Amino acid sequence: LYRFIKISTYNGVLKEMADKDALTGILSRRKLRDELENYIDLAERHGWDLSLIFFDIDDFKQVNDHKGHAVGDQVLIKVTKSVADMTRKTDRFGRWGGEEFIFAMLETDISAAENIAEKIRKKIESSDFKINQPVTCSFGVAQYEKGEQLESFVARADNALYVAKEAGKNRVNVG
Repeated sequence: LYRFIKISTYNGVLKEMADKDALTGILSRRKLRDELENYIDLAERHGWDLSLIFFDIDDFKQVNDHKGHAVGDQVLIKVTKSVADMTRKTDRFGRWGGEEFIFAMLETDISAAENIAEKIRKKIESSDFKINQPVTCSFGVAQYEKGEQLESFVARADNALYVAKEAGKNRVNVG
């Protein structure tokens, strides 16, 4: 039976596996990186605004350590579902690493991105994760600067996230 399945079918399955995070179903880091590079090209070519929200789950290690990795996985899935439900077709949302995520928005300036990050923060904060402890996230927001490389753009958003963490967590910081 297997020898009659087209190679193109296998290729499609392999592409899906490479493009999607296995746990959450959102974009993988590799695919997200490709999409961000494309968005930078579009922002450069058309003069469009491009903003990035870099966020992670506060005290996620404690969830895994005290509740177990299966519960941690469920938290990751619920957080990503909450955020994915808020995306537009043109937005790109992916898992950057462990409990770190990037949400990229074309034609969105820093002020609008900050407002979106705040809406996401509130939605997660008010959700019941059914683990008898709050789940919150901290956010760093940055707007693309003409001529900037992807690594610098992401680093600015990551630095803004770090400032949010240092300021007490469960907040949005613009970098």
